[in-house]
Amino acid sequence: MSKKCRLIWDACTPTRDRRPTTSMDIEEDIHVVNYANEDELFQAVLDLAGYDEEDLDLEETAPIKEKIEAVLGYFDDPGDGSPNILYASINGEELEGSLPYDCLDGLDLETVTEDKVIEAVKGQFAEDDDAE
Repeated sequence: MSKKCRLIWDACTPTRDRRPTTSMDIEEDIHVVNYANEDELFQAVLDLAGYDEEDLDLEETAPIKEKIEAVLGYFDDPGDGSPNILYASINGEELEGSLPYDCLDGLDLETVTEDKVIEAVKGQFAEDDDAE
C-alpha cells in the first residue's frame, strides 16, 4: 500500500563551504518534497547521505520505517556540512532523526509549502539582503 511520505531538508552549501549563509543559498538549498511511498523516501535519504543500501549495516528484514530512521541518524551533526534533515514523515507521523530548525516551530511541517519554509529559514539564517 502506498503511503504519503514527506522530506524537508537544507543542503547546507554555505556550511560545507565554510562561509556565511546568503538568502540565495537558502532559496537554493531548502527542499520540500513529497514522495509516493516509503521506498522512494528511503532512496532519497540514502542519496542525500551518499550511500547505497549495501554500504550500510541495516537489518535486511527490518521494516522500511526503521531503515529510513537508521539512515536519518547519519545526519545528526548539523554543522558538518552534510544536509540537515528538517522533517521526515510517513503518513503524517514524524520519523526519528529529523532536526527542525527553531524557526520552523509553529509551522505544520506536514503541509507547509517550500516558500514558507524558505521565508522562515531566511529570517533566522540569512546574513545579507542580496543587495549587491
